[in-house]
Amino acid sequence: MRSLIAFFLVLVLAINLATVVLSQNERICLALERESSASPQVGAQGAPGKRGVPGPTGPQGIKGDPGPRGRCRCDLSEVVELRERLDQLANKAARSAQKLDRVFNHFKEELCSVGVKSGKVQDEDMTASSIYSSSYAAHQGRLDNTGISCWFPLTSKSQTPGEWIQVDLKKPTVVTGVVTQGRNEKTHRVTSFKISYGNSTDQLQVIQNDEGSDHIFQGNTDSNTHLLNMFPNQIKARYFRLIALTFQDYIALRLDYLTC
Repeated sequence: MRSLIAFFLVLVLAINLATVVLSQNERICLALERESSASPQVGAQGAPGKRGVPGPTGPQGIKGDPGPRGRCRCDLSEVVELRERLDQLANKAARSAQKLDRVFNHFKEELCSVGVKSGKVQDEDMTASSIYSSSYAAHQGRLDNTGISCWFPLTSKSQTPGEWIQVDLKKPTVVTGVVTQGRNEKTHRVTSFKISYGNSTDQLQVIQNDEGSDHIFQGNTDSNTHLLNMFPNQIKARYFRLIALTFQDYIALRLDYLTC
């Protein structure tokens, strides 16, 4: 009886020991299995590596067929309107430029006059080739002289090119241009002329153009508008003589010279 009990006790201990050993082996196997799943297996595919350097560009492909021809869908009315507006702006700018020129020339005449208009140049220092009467003597040919007074040659010569009016500035003076008018309240005026100058009336020379011939200045187109003609180059001289070449009806003139 005792031997049978001892046998059962040994059997129970053996079973318990086997259970403990199996439990430990099971835990070891599970740990190994987890470790093997966390690291790559020998022979398994790994993560992809870095992209390599791009290869050379391939040859250009064949040019495609041309697309359909486009159509102009412009609104021509807008183009016409824009052109009209540009023309209006151009005309306005031209009128403004003309006004500025008149203002500039006015101040230029006032500031640069040698003194014919103001009377600084004395009556005896203005002479002419001929005069109609004392009312039309050379000194009556001052710019802006009122009434119908002006320089007017003898009737027999009033339609003869070459009649002249001369100003003596008493000493060599730099002159840059001349301002002219026709006869007030009449159509008479000089329409073209030339200018001679010098320090002696016996040695006058005519202003020349770039070609070396006499410079012909354009005269007035009405009786009262100031017409400014600048010389090709400033001239320093004592005497200045305006020589009438062409005219409207009769030779008649009012004038002044400028120093700047």
